[in-house]
Amino acid sequence: MIGWYPDLINGNLLDNFSIRYSFVNETMRRSDFRFFPLAHQDLHILSWFTVQIKTWLLFCSFQLFLIVFFCTKIVENLSIKGKVNQSSLAIFITIILLFHPSTVFTFFHVIYSERTVGTLYAAYLYCYIRHAKENKNTTFYTAIILASIGSLTKDIAILLFVTPSIVNLALEAKKMSAFGPNHLKDLFSKLLKSNKLDLYILLLIPVFIASYVVLSLIPGVYASEGLYIEGNQLNLNLDIRITALGLLTITRLWMAIKKLVTLNILDSFNIAAFIYGTALLGLTRLKADDYQSFPLQIVIIINAAYAWSKWIEPWIKNHLNTKKPVFTSIIFAAGILICEHLQFSALRISSVYKTAKWIKLEQISNQANFEHLDETLQHLKRIGNEVNLIINEKSRLSRERFLGQLKYDRLIEYDSKTKTYLIKDGINKGQRYLPKSGDIVASIDQNKSLLDPILEQRQFTIIYKDQIVANKGLFVRLK
Repeated sequence: MIGWYPDLINGNLLDNFSIRYSFVNETMRRSDFRFFPLAHQDLHILSWFTVQIKTWLLFCSFQLFLIVFFCTKIVENLSIKGKVNQSSLAIFITIILLFHPSTVFTFFHVIYSERTVGTLYAAYLYCYIRHAKENKNTTFYTAIILASIGSLTKDIAILLFVTPSIVNLALEAKKMSAFGPNHLKDLFSKLLKSNKLDLYILLLIPVFIASYVVLSLIPGVYASEGLYIEGNQLNLNLDIRITALGLLTITRLWMAIKKLVTLNILDSFNIAAFIYGTALLGLTRLKADDYQSFPLQIVIIINAAYAWSKWIEPWIKNHLNTKKPVFTSIIFAAGILICEHLQFSALRISSVYKTAKWIKLEQISNQANFEHLDETLQHLKRIGNEVNLIINEKSRLSRERFLGQLKYDRLIEYDSKTKTYLIKDGINKGQRYLPKSGDIVASIDQNKSLLDPILEQRQFTIIYKDQIVANKGLFVRLK
């Protein structure tokens, strides 16, 4: 939001319903092979009505409510008898969903599009199951719309939406081909009749590929920037949840190959999540406490809630003779969270509390560093010094992004690629610059190691250190 927010208030709140180019540029002007044309557009629309971040967080809370609602409905529809205790099931899902670091990471920020992907995916799975039961046009078209939007909201989100259809079509085709070669001729017509939604969902694949080629692949090749995640692949850190999902999926597939079980619709969801997680590991990272793994949590929670409603809750009810199912679900869910918390430190996973604390401290740190820099520059101006501020171009801040509010004579950016200094604002704007005695070199929102190439072989005096996040804010004055 440091980069996008200034664009929202430039019009003095009088330009409602106008295009915010910061959101458009983030999604449509990338040339590093990323592809998420609809990411962040929920925030784009929200900005037409309010620029208050607290209001946006209310919208995030509503998304969480929708995810809980759809997950509850999905488990109800997965139940063969269709009879589950809705209250205890909803409470169980709510607790298991909310108190996990990936959920905190995703929803305590407003910028991560996994929020929207997760909401759309939960709604899609609900429509998918309802259509399999009722075969109504309402669920058919709603599922297609949700899958179409969701597939263009995050780079590999299409795997979540098309994989269940691929699995179910494969299972249905295998079932039909068992009747003999004569039935292979009208296989497509039968699939079109029984699995119409699955066939239509597959049409998203060529649409996605064509869109990716035009909007990302060609610009990426032309710009020759390289992949945005180059050098950061294969970062793996799993917890019990993701490990259990992976083992369950692999075991069920092996048993299906051995003809010990028949795969069902829940298995297709698990396979989709497994493939999505594998793609995350190959392309970026798969970390249990990371926002990118949040869509996996939805499938994990559906499995856990299904096990709760089908086996665990009935067993507790029959053997313990309890008449308070909601209280029982709270106790059982809390027990799961305690067990999870015990494994976090051993697995080097941030807990819910630590994640929330880190996010809050990060925000406070940015604000405090900016305010201290403002005070420092104002003091230097008052005593008659020429004020030249040098930052690394990799900082999220720039003249347009809040630094233009500061009191300086020159704002200089260091380019790490060319190892040159360019005056971005102030006296002699646009010209090259050589650092000199008295210049202020500052790291505000990024790791202070960004200052190392600037300060190399230079004498300086430290005038400020970040007291909140030790490896961030640092202001020095060159000698």
